[in-house]
Amino acid sequence: MSCKEFEICRNTVTAYLISKKEFTYDELMNRILDNGGVFRISNTRNLHQYMEDFERKGMLTYSPAEGKYTNHMYESFQSKK
Repeated sequence: MSCKEFEICRNTVTAYLISKKEFTYDELMNRILDNGGVFRISNTRNLHQYMEDFERKGMLTYSPAEGKYTNHMYESFQSKK
């Protein structure tokens, strides 16, 4: 794996945080693959760990019942457009 694939993963997550109020983990994973990325942001951090970081900081919440993330930063990003 190269840094490029890691960067694609990070950039795809960032794009979702800017543009989506709700999304599923599967949607995110499919987009990362479509973009040519992998499910890692570095050699030591995978996508799941990265998403947990956002949850811990209160930026995202995950509802297992709905299978969706809710993005608490969405309105903030939209107001800056």
